[in-house]
Amino acid sequence: MNRRMRKLLPLTLMFIAVLPALAKDDETKIKAVVEDRYKEWIAAASKKDAEALTDLYDENAVLMPKQEEPVIGKAAIGEYYKKLVADPHYVPFTETFESNSFHVVGDIAIDTADFDGELTRDGKYIHFHGKILIVWKKQKDGSWKIFRRRSSASMPGSPSPLWPIARPPRIWPAVEANPGGSRRCPRWQRSLASMPS
Repeated sequence: MNRRMRKLLPLTLMFIAVLPALAKDDETKIKAVVEDRYKEWIAAASKKDAEALTDLYDENAVLMPKQEEPVIGKAAIGEYYKKLVADPHYVPFTETFESNSFHVVGDIAIDTADFDGELTRDGKYIHFHGKILIVWKKQKDGSWKIFRRRSSASMPGSPSPLWPIARPPRIWPAVEANPGGSRRCPRWQRSLASMPS
């Protein structure tokens, strides 16, 4: 090794040793920013502010509501939220998130969390619980917006706390015929068919 390389080697090793700590510090800061975005989302949902809800999404975002088709693109997501908050059954709610996995890869942050919430509708107290997966994308201005969102909540009589109306009609997949002529239903379809309405 030449003399210059010997001088650079300790600096390189020190940089390699410090890099994971710097990345972890960055991840902690990003997680704090994302937690603030969750608070903005809850405040906007409680105020029935479709515009503020929509503003939390990236232009190319995909929202995947439970038991509904994916909503693709910010404009379509805006229409979805306008319809949602205009529904007379939609009521303000409280909600808390507990992140159980958070990873940052470049300009993407992936968060999985459990959430609990409460609302009162028609004089009845309702508690709901669920899980959420959100992929956040860093914007050119440095902010973080929702790039992909999927949640699953259990709440009596409703598919999700963000769509608190009657459950939509279930559309069952077609039953396939096997070569022997008998009709069979793939395992995932059987498990869906056994779910209560």
